[in-house]
Amino acid sequence: MLDSDDDLFGAFDDIDETIIAAADEAESKFLESQRTVQTGRVLSEPQSPPPPKRQRLGYGWAPQPPRIVSLNSFDSLPEVSVFDNGLYDLESTRDHASRLDESVSVNLTQEHTPPISQQTQDAPVYNVPITNVQRSMTEEPEGRPRLSQQALENASQGHAPAATVNRQKEAQLEKELGALRAEFQKLREEQELVQRNLKEAEDARLAKEGEVSILRKGIQKTAQEHAAEITRIKAAKEAAEAMQTQAQKQLKEEMDRLKTQFAFKQHELETSARSSPWTVRSKKSQKQAPPTPVKMPAQMREWNAGPSNLSQGSNYPRDDPFSSQGFEVPRQKVRAVAEKPKKTLPGFVNAFDLSPPKSQPKSKGKSKEKEQSVMEREASMPGWFPAPSSQRPISPPQMHSSPVTSPPSTPTGVRGSKFQPFDRNVRVMGPPPERNVTEDPMEVDSDDQGQAVPLEESPAEETLELPFMDWRAELHRIVMTHRYPSSPTLTMHLLMSTTLYASASIEQVQTYRILNDKLLENLGTAMISGDDADSANHALLSILVGMVGILHAAAMFPPLTSLLHLLRVLALYLPTFSHFVLAPPERDDAADDDDAPQILVTLCDIIRVHVIVKDPFPDELVDLAKETLGLLEVITWTIPANLVPRLAYIPRSPDTLSTMLAPGLPTSLLAHATRLLTLLASHHSLFRHLLALPPEADSLTQSSASPNFSRLPHIEQLSAYLIDTSRKGAEADALKESILAFVASLSVAHADAITILVQSQTLIPSMVVFLTQVSTPFFEEEPSLMRSPARVESVVVLVVRTMSLLYSLVFGAGSSFNLRQKILLCPPSRQFHGIQYMLLVTLGRLSYAEPPQTLTTKLQNQLDQTLDMAKGMLELLVDGPEHEAIWAAFQVDKDEPMNSIKTEDDDEEREARIQLPVESQEV
Repeated sequence: MLDSDDDLFGAFDDIDETIIAAADEAESKFLESQRTVQTGRVLSEPQSPPPPKRQRLGYGWAPQPPRIVSLNSFDSLPEVSVFDNGLYDLESTRDHASRLDESVSVNLTQEHTPPISQQTQDAPVYNVPITNVQRSMTEEPEGRPRLSQQALENASQGHAPAATVNRQKEAQLEKELGALRAEFQKLREEQELVQRNLKEAEDARLAKEGEVSILRKGIQKTAQEHAAEITRIKAAKEAAEAMQTQAQKQLKEEMDRLKTQFAFKQHELETSARSSPWTVRSKKSQKQAPPTPVKMPAQMREWNAGPSNLSQGSNYPRDDPFSSQGFEVPRQKVRAVAEKPKKTLPGFVNAFDLSPPKSQPKSKGKSKEKEQSVMEREASMPGWFPAPSSQRPISPPQMHSSPVTSPPSTPTGVRGSKFQPFDRNVRVMGPPPERNVTEDPMEVDSDDQGQAVPLEESPAEETLELPFMDWRAELHRIVMTHRYPSSPTLTMHLLMSTTLYASASIEQVQTYRILNDKLLENLGTAMISGDDADSANHALLSILVGMVGILHAAAMFPPLTSLLHLLRVLALYLPTFSHFVLAPPERDDAADDDDAPQILVTLCDIIRVHVIVKDPFPDELVDLAKETLGLLEVITWTIPANLVPRLAYIPRSPDTLSTMLAPGLPTSLLAHATRLLTLLASHHSLFRHLLALPPEADSLTQSSASPNFSRLPHIEQLSAYLIDTSRKGAEADALKESILAFVASLSVAHADAITILVQSQTLIPSMVVFLTQVSTPFFEEEPSLMRSPARVESVVVLVVRTMSLLYSLVFGAGSSFNLRQKILLCPPSRQFHGIQYMLLVTLGRLSYAEPPQTLTTKLQNQLDQTLDMAKGMLELLVDGPEHEAIWAAFQVDKDEPMNSIKTEDDDEEREARIQLPVESQEV
């Protein structure tokens, strides 16, 4: 068996060195040709990045390596390696082929690896020299089958590409390395550029922050300077205020000092006058004219003169009081009277004389001496008063009164100022001379014997004149010193500082500026007294009324409210206000002019435009509405009789009454509006305008023969307010009382007014319901009402007024009015539900029910006034048995116990329980 195996090596005996050398040379040529081809291919291929690495999976299906030789060929037989020592080794061809395939797969795997992994492999995975294989093949025995030349070539061709691929990979890696270096250099340059830009941006940021910090420091410094300046200004202001206070204090002290000095000097003068006897004076004083009292300055007049001091006066020359000419020091003069016999018993009079002497007031002599001392002191002050003219005859002494309430015409215009205007038309003297009963003034004896004789003045007729009022100065004072109660600014200053809104037209702005100029000009000329003061006052009021129109058109509410309050004050203080603002401009006596007064037109426009229902109602509009209605009330109350028809514009103005009586307005405004209607109704000539149909309804009823007055809008609205229980409080009570007063004023104005009022569908039913609402708590003696005597008294008065008004309407309308039909045909409403029952119960209580026992006698007498009226109206509704039933319902038997009254109620309750099912009682 071994011999047969050794015979296999004999097949390779024909391979000698020549064949092996030829094989090596063929191999080297083949490798060289492959290297050349591979190098050219690499150079010809474009530089492209290596393909992405495919992720190797450690699981899944893997293809089997291809077979290099067929199993049936001789190449698949195991190779026998014979060594020099005579040993051999068997190696399967399949294992060798698998190693070759493994080397090829390793090379292919290295081709697909990224450049970084390729750089880590410096050498190929395997390197199988073919010479070793061939050398081993030469040592095989001759009996072994020899490999074919084709197999050797295939084996040599399998190893040659591996080395070529490695060299190609190295070249490719070098190129990629160069590209990476270039890219790295580029990235480094970009990084340097980015760092440089970053540094520049950082420098710019630091520079910007520096500018911001500089600006912030500048702002802080400016703020500090501003705060320091404010502190300095405040300190200066406080110092100025302190100086002003100190100056005022010094002035006050100086005034007190002057008063004290004046009092001492006056006392000294009185003392010296009493100490010097009359007999030591020269006889020439008897021949001198009696002294003429000079006018006291305003300051002294306020110190000495009281509000009712009267003194004698004389005529003065018509000199300019503001000029320095015509002033001289008057000489002291002593009054000389006729000689009378000396009284033996001072203080006693002869009762048998035909004309008994006039009794003189007590301490008259001291007052006379005081007057003389005052005149002496005034005479010692040159330049204050004009000297009386000696050529003019001395008029008889007359009594003049000082204008105590005359305001100053100075720009300050403060009441009670220490300095009053010097008016040459008003002569105010010192205190009136008084005579003591026990002291008689002495007169100068005609003969120089030094005897003192009593002096008796001739009785002078005393005349009292009314105080003179400078209405121009009064108007000037009110305008300059007026201030709205809730405003810290004077109205004059507020008007001058008001700037109209941008929505105002240029014409309005110019007109307002012109009115301001005229106002200042008129107030400036008011300092100079003139004869025509009425024209100046009329011009001033016209300017103020024009400013009201401009502020109303521009919707400037705060200054408009203050100006309306100023006009309201002027209307109260000036007697001629209504004449100035309501009289026609051309003819004052033409009271029935068709042109409406401008002030009424403006006020009605304010009500129509601004007094609208809002929720909530703004406070500024409430103030504006109150001042507007208040001004209309004052005008209506103070208007003269000849100008009353001018007020007809108010009810005839479109939508004015409906706006004033809108349901959404506050109760206070409704009370004001109703009070205004009451004042208008007090002028009986306006009743037709107050009961006239609105323009739109009047146009519809012109075609009919008789107008329908059953639905006058304002009458129906007032009737609804009369029975409105949602409005409570003092304002609601005032509203209802004003409604009753309005209806009563119209009912007494004319008989036609009652005819129109009873045609209303809701007026009579509303009065019935209101009378029931007022009287029910009173007769039922509610504790909350009976605990307040004041409320009880007001309820009794209201019941009497309502019953009287209802009686006058029912019986004043005549026989054509049917009360029963009026009650039955009243409009269906929740307030009028059961009105027949309410009317019978209320009239029955007023007629037959006993009033509460706690009621005073005075209130019982007032309540008894409604007995006859209630019985008369009750007879119009029921008679016979029904009337007797009502009388019996309110009669209580005094002998019957109090708990027996509830017998009927108990019977009804018992019957209701009997009729009630048992099940419902258990529930």
